[in-house]
Amino acid sequence: MNVDPLRLVTPEERVVAISLLRRAAEKGRLSDAELQRRLTAARQAQLVGGLAFALEGIDHFPFDAPTIEWPTLPAPPTSVVAEQNGRRPSVTLGHRPEEPLTVTAVFQSERIGGPWIVPPYLRLQALLSSVKIDCRRAHAAASTIDVEVRAGTMTVVVVVPPGWGAVAGAVSRDLGTLRLKVPQSPASGCPAVVFHGRLGITTLVVRHESAYDRWRDSPEVV
Repeated sequence: MNVDPLRLVTPEERVVAISLLRRAAEKGRLSDAELQRRLTAARQAQLVGGLAFALEGIDHFPFDAPTIEWPTLPAPPTSVVAEQNGRRPSVTLGHRPEEPLTVTAVFQSERIGGPWIVPPYLRLQALLSSVKIDCRRAHAAASTIDVEVRAGTMTVVVVVPPGWGAVAGAVSRDLGTLRLKVPQSPASGCPAVVFHGRLGITTLVVRHESAYDRWRDSPEVV
């Protein structure tokens, strides 16, 4: 029976994974640069799937099954790729744990929406203004989207389409507020958005489309 790639990594599993990577490097199977890259990914992984990625090709997988089966997501439409390359955040960011696509709002609100490709790793920081990530017309580049939320004072809103799941069990709230309004388990063929980090006094809202969203997208609204 295969393990659940959306399960949170335990401290024991992380220690074992780091030990395996170091042993592989000692045997000459990993270069110094590759070892450091994989160690960073292992230390930052919040889910079993992320830890499995760091251990790809390493023997003695340290979990209760040797393989992980990920759902296959369809390729993005050509029009989405073209529009993102012209107007959206760089597709080269967000595909490595150490280089997440970072959205920071300081003195003005930040928003990403329309057709775009959501990379596997994001970092959201609502410091003095709000952040809104609208995925209704987006294509997910991976089955699991890792979102780090950093402490701030404003609001982070993530809008996901029907079928997407969201997990926020690894989010530290402090004085912040978490409003998770979508199912935790994704539908078949849909990604899961996994949140972690610290809210501070930030409000994190994860929801589906609202009437205001539909009104804003209306052609009558200029």
